[in-house]
Amino acid sequence: MLSARALARLASAGLVAVFLALGAVFLLGAHEKREAFLEMQRAADLNEAFREARENYLRLDRALARYRDTADVSEFEGSDEWIEELESALVQSGEFHDDHIDVVIDDIESHIDEQVALAAVYPPAGPGVSSIPPPRLPPPEQFRSLPAVLDPRGAGLELEAEAQLSQYQAREEQFLWVLGIAFAAGLTLVVLLIAAQRHYTRRHLAQLAELQHLRQAIRHDSLTGLGNRRWFEEQLLSHAGTPGQPLTLAMIDVDQFKEVNDTWGHDYGDQLLRDVGRVLAESCEGEGNVFRIGGDEFAVIFATDAVRAERLASHARVLAEARLDGRATLSIGLSSCSRERHDEALLRQQADAALYEAKLRGRNQVVSFEATTGNALLFPAAQIQAVRRLLTERQLDVHFQPIWDVATNAAFAYEALARPDPEYGLSGPTQAFDIAERFGRTAELDWLCRERTLAHARELPPDALLFMNLSPHSITHQSFRPEALLREIEAAGLSPDRVVFEITERSSVPADVIATVALRMQRQGLRVALDDVGSGNNGLEMLRKVPFEYVKVDQAVVQSATESGTGRATFLAILAILAFAAEAGARVIAEGIETPEMLGLVDEISRTGVPAEGGLVHAMQGFLLGRPHEGFEVSGVVEDLAA
Repeated sequence: MLSARALARLASAGLVAVFLALGAVFLLGAHEKREAFLEMQRAADLNEAFREARENYLRLDRALARYRDTADVSEFEGSDEWIEELESALVQSGEFHDDHIDVVIDDIESHIDEQVALAAVYPPAGPGVSSIPPPRLPPPEQFRSLPAVLDPRGAGLELEAEAQLSQYQAREEQFLWVLGIAFAAGLTLVVLLIAAQRHYTRRHLAQLAELQHLRQAIRHDSLTGLGNRRWFEEQLLSHAGTPGQPLTLAMIDVDQFKEVNDTWGHDYGDQLLRDVGRVLAESCEGEGNVFRIGGDEFAVIFATDAVRAERLASHARVLAEARLDGRATLSIGLSSCSRERHDEALLRQQADAALYEAKLRGRNQVVSFEATTGNALLFPAAQIQAVRRLLTERQLDVHFQPIWDVATNAAFAYEALARPDPEYGLSGPTQAFDIAERFGRTAELDWLCRERTLAHARELPPDALLFMNLSPHSITHQSFRPEALLREIEAAGLSPDRVVFEITERSSVPADVIATVALRMQRQGLRVALDDVGSGNNGLEMLRKVPFEYVKVDQAVVQSATESGTGRATFLAILAILAFAAEAGARVIAEGIETPEMLGLVDEISRTGVPAEGGLVHAMQGFLLGRPHEGFEVSGVVEDLAA
C-alpha cells in the first residue's frame, strides 16, 4: 500500500510527465507543421517560378508574333528584361540543366539579334515607294519546346500544392485531436492522483491521530489522565540516565483508601482518585511529573534537589487535606540522588521505605529516606539487575511436584515451581518476585513463569491437574485479563478445567480486591485455589467471599505442628478454617509433608473435628511424597497414604 507521501510524489511526477508529454507532442506537431509548411512553400515557389517562366515566355512569344506581323523591331523593347526573368525562372524551377538553360537563352537572344539586324538591311519605303519586308526567321526550336515542359509541370505543381495543403490541414486537425486527448488523459491522471493523495493523506492523518490516541492511552492512566506505571518507569530511567541534574522521587499513597471504597462505593473512590490527581498536578506544576502507578498509589519525579522537593511535597499534602475536605489524606515518601550518580533502583527502594515510615508514623506525613530508621529492606543493585536480565533473557526452569489424593493414594495433580537459572545469583523464585514486586514488574515475571510451564502442557499425564501460582500483584495489575489466561491455556492444548491457579492469602493486596478478581476468573470458567492459608490474616475473609475449589494449608504451619505443643495448637487453630472450607465444598491440601510424623499428624488432625467424608484434608504435598522434577515424575512415595 502506497503512503500518502509516495502518492504525493507520484502525483507531482505524473503532473511533470503530463506536461513533458504535452510538450513533446506539441514540439512534434510543430515540427511536422513546419515541414509541411516548408513543402508547401517550396511547391508555391516552384509554381511561382513556372508561372513567371511561362509569363516571360509568352511575352517573348507575343513579341515575336507581332514582329512577324509588323516587322517593327520596337516590339522587342524590354526583351532583355524578359529574357533575364525567364532565365531566372527556369533556374528556380529546377527542371532544366544549366547548360540547357544557357542554350535556350542564347538561342532566343541570337534570334532577336538576327531579326533586328535584318530589319536594318531592309529599310522602310519612302513616300510612294513600296518596301520589301525583312525575312521572318522561325523561333529557335529549344525556345518553342519550353511550353511542352512548363505547362504540365506547372499544373502538376499546382495540384501538388493543393494536396499538400489538404494534408497539412488534416495533420493540423489530427495534432489538435492528439493534443486534446493527451491533455485530457494527463489532466485526468493528475486529478486521480491528487484525489488519491488527498484520500490517503486524510487516512494517514486519521491513522496518526489514532496512533497518538493509542500512545496517549498506553502512557496515561484512563481514570486520572496522569502518566501510568509504564510511562513512570520510562521517565524514571530517562532521568536516572542523565547524571549532573538533581533528582528526587516521591512515592504517594492515599491513606485508608480501602475504607473509602468500602464505605462510599467504587464510583466515589474513583472520583476521589481523580481529585487527588488534580491536586498533585496543580501543586507540582512545572517542577514535577505526576503519575498514577496503580490503585491508590501515585508518584512524582522532581528534577530538583531534596529541599525544594520536600517543600513541594509538603505543599501537595496540605493542599490535598484542604481540597479533599477530610475525605482522605496523603502519605508521602521521598528519596533523592546525588548529582554525580543516579541509581534508579535504589531511589525507588528508598522512596518506598520512606513511604512505609510515613504510614508507621500515623499517615498524613511527608518523610524523606534520610529521616527513616534505616531498617528498610533494600536489595543490592546486582540482584535488581539480575531480575531485569531474567525478564529479558527468560532463562527460567520449571519443576513439577506431585500432589497426592488421600483417598486414592495416587498423584492427581502437579504444581509448577519456577526456578531462575543459577547464573543470575538469586536465592530462588521468592526473592525474584519480591524484587519484581518492588519495581512493579510482577505481571511480567508471572507471565514468564506461565509461558515456561505451559510449554510442558502436552507432557501432563492424562486426567492430571496442573497447579500454577498467580501473584496477587499480578492479578490486580491493570493489564490483567482472565480472557488472556483462557487463551494461553487453550493455545497450550489444555482445557480450562485441567488448570488450577493458586492465589496466596499472604499479600499486602487487600483481601476484597483479590476476591473480586478471583470471582471474575471463576466467571470465565477458570479454577482457583487459595494458597498459603494460615500464613496471614485474610484466609477466613477470602473464603467467605470466594467459593475456592481448593485450599492449600501453608507448609510452615504444617511443619511447626510437629515441633512443639505451640505448633500443634497453631495447626489446631486453623481447623475452623479447614472446616469452613470443607463445608463450602473446597478440597483441602496440606503442604510441606516431609516426614512420616508430619504425615501421621496431618492424617490424625484431619479426621478430628467436623465430620466429613474422607476427613478435612483431601490431599497432601511435600518432599516425603515427591520432590520437584523437571518432568512429571513420582518418587519417595509412602505406600499407604490413607492408612
